[in-house]
Amino acid sequence: MSTEPILPIIGIYRHSKGDLYEVTECVQNSTNSAGYEWMVRYNSLNPNGKHCGRYVRSLAEFTEEVEWPDGIRRPRFSRVYAVTKFDENYDCEYLVYEFWI
Repeated sequence: MSTEPILPIIGIYRHSKGDLYEVTECVQNSTNSAGYEWMVRYNSLNPNGKHCGRYVRSLAEFTEEVEWPDGIRRPRFSRVYAVTKFDENYDCEYLVYEFWI
């Protein structure tokens, strides 16, 4: 019996190293010989230009628990804002300003 994985919700996430990213979608990699593998597509939201660009990471790596700078183990990416299809106020630039601490 196969179970569907729990996929990240589209929104803004903080990486364990502190940078902000916008998850835009979850896609399946069809080139994996073991079958389809879920991937997370996300964009850098860093104002200083560090790690700019678009990225894809496997769902397993995206949700993997790692040690954060405070010594606590958490998922590599921690959601700070979730977007719903009814969210009329979603403005990525404003939210980056609000969450960039």
